[in-house]
Amino acid sequence: MTLEDEPDWTDRDKAYSVQVQQHMERILAADLLVVVFPIYWQSTPALLKGWIDRVWNYGFAYGRSDPRLAGKRVLWVGLAGATAEDPIVAPMADLLEAQLSEGIAYYCGFAKSAVAVLPDAEDQPQSVDELGNLVVGEAPAGEELASQHRAFDRRVLAAVDEFAA
Repeated sequence: MTLEDEPDWTDRDKAYSVQVQQHMERILAADLLVVVFPIYWQSTPALLKGWIDRVWNYGFAYGRSDPRLAGKRVLWVGLAGATAEDPIVAPMADLLEAQLSEGIAYYCGFAKSAVAVLPDAEDQPQSVDELGNLVVGEAPAGEELASQHRAFDRRVLAAVDEFAA
């Protein structure tokens, strides 16, 4: 974040950098935001958190009695390397829901926010054994891999369709 994009708590109408203004305009033009990100350590990657800090800034996303993002919807799509059977998936979704929907979207006035955690996002299945060791399975190849990717794409689109309905 540059000094130009630091919040000014005395000026909620501050003009931020041109790059940030462009992102703000795209958000204002949308009714539905779909934010797709890899899940790192049961959280968002630093790049996404930095984008939120820089773009969803004071005076734009919060700090007004009439929020600019009110009425908008946001779906957070987290891509997890864990397998669908991994017991960490449900608590991971709960943590992300608390952080993103309750901690950020609610505070910014979004009408609706939800988190969709999509496990099995890696080509190689990942799990942890009873001793805490990471177990990485073999990746499929050829048509099997292409089929796996198509199935994952369908899961992503189904999550978006379900949220948008």
